[in-house]
Amino acid sequence: MKKDNGFRKICRNIVGHQHFDTFILLLIAFSTILLTLESPLADPQGQRQRVLAKIDVVVSAIFTVELLLKVVVYGFVLNGPDSYLRGAWNIMDCVIVTVSLVSLAAAGVDLGVLKILRTLRLLRPLRMISRNPGLRVAVHSLINAVPDIGNVLVVSTLFLLLFAILGTNLYKGTFYSCHTENIPAELIPKIKDKFDCMDYGGDWVNEDQHFDNVGSSIVTLFNVMTTEGWIGVMWNAVDAAGIDEVPIEDNAPTAVLFFFLFMVVGSLFILNMFVGIVINVFNAEKETL
Repeated sequence: MKKDNGFRKICRNIVGHQHFDTFILLLIAFSTILLTLESPLADPQGQRQRVLAKIDVVVSAIFTVELLLKVVVYGFVLNGPDSYLRGAWNIMDCVIVTVSLVSLAAAGVDLGVLKILRTLRLLRPLRMISRNPGLRVAVHSLINAVPDIGNVLVVSTLFLLLFAILGTNLYKGTFYSCHTENIPAELIPKIKDKFDCMDYGGDWVNEDQHFDNVGSSIVTLFNVMTTEGWIGVMWNAVDAAGIDEVPIEDNAPTAVLFFFLFMVVGSLFILNMFVGIVINVFNAEKETL
């Protein structure tokens, strides 16, 4: 089709209209809301599901018309570097629209593969990225930051391994405690170690997060690094009395220094390095616009 073709000019005027992208963005937001209203437990023949299905057909049709308009304006593949499928974001849009059409065409067929295709409609909100320059910059920043993030990841892994080895040497086998639900109250003060606990009928159990080996220590410290529940792990270390010994409250207050040091290095320093790298790449991407 020639560039001066009348139909192509009409399509170009529609695609280039100042409100065209705004309308598509609003439609994407609307379709996203529709996806949140669908429920796998709802009756497929219910009124709500039927209404949502009809609206989904209309929305998919509009997206298809948008795709066809752009193909007419820019060409499909062989019309030079501006062809529709020469852009990565357009490829993503095309795949999402195609998946929506296939899932609608096979709506009455109960096959596992087709159910997966319907699930892929959840990618529809990603189309908003291709139409928002700020979101595109953010995505490009994350992708371009991967090499530098990999370097920081190596450094953080080494720090984590060092602290894991130290934590294993300090607290290996010391996070066990005696569950005394089946022990008479007058006998509980007599329990001093694992063997007393078992002799009196108690259960000698370990904490979910412990330092019994390097692998478990890495997992525990990673959880501490996220600041999720790290206070409980720290107090378990403070109360630890020794291997196969019952914990004693505030037995080793200096144990808090290990966790404070790790929080400074692991949480404040390492995690902020990740954030700083992403911010620097993001600022560099903004300058190239």
